[in-house]
Amino acid sequence: MSEDWKLAFWERELAKAEERFKVAPATLKELQYWNDVAIHKSILRTVRLDAHLPICWGAVDCVETPLQKCKAGKHETCEQHRDTCLHCKASG
Repeated sequence: MSEDWKLAFWERELAKAEERFKVAPATLKELQYWNDVAIHKSILRTVRLDAHLPICWGAVDCVETPLQKCKAGKHETCEQHRDTCLHCKASG
């Protein structure tokens, strides 16, 4: 199974999960997100890492393409998470 196939597969699965989230009743939104969407985002991030593709280190559930470094200039992040780098927060 090539990396391209795996990436395409998990990107489609995430899109499906996000569609289910959009139509979920308001009372179940949070549960739907953490039990469905977040899991697919986590898998997609892992597949991207395995394929040596960059991921955003600003949030555990971010699947945006990182276009810059964190505020400390050490880790890749998307624009939204520039100030919330998980590696920098963990190292103190």
